[in-house]
Amino acid sequence: MGVNELVTERFTELEKKAASVSETRDSAFLDGDEKKCFTIATPSFKAWGTSVLNLLKGVFGKDSIQYQNFYEHYKKFTEWEHKFEDCRAIFQAVKEGEIRNRK
Repeated sequence: MGVNELVTERFTELEKKAASVSETRDSAFLDGDEKKCFTIATPSFKAWGTSVLNLLKGVFGKDSIQYQNFYEHYKKFTEWEHKFEDCRAIFQAVKEGEIRNRK
């Protein structure tokens, strides 16, 4: 298996792991608008996020926009689901761009 295939496979694995992180979602409280809010298990997020950072560093380098953007959002994670979804969206955008560029 070549480098392109290994990178693509790793992105796919981490996409699946993000889905399992999402499954740790737990109801927290209703906000002032009576809207339910959710949390994500911090250990699951940190494990996934660290793996993503490792992949992005290896593929793009620590100074790349991909790494830096994800890292800035990763640092701001505070257990709220929307913080996880921000990181997940960045990861997804990088994954789609990377796979498109490798074809």
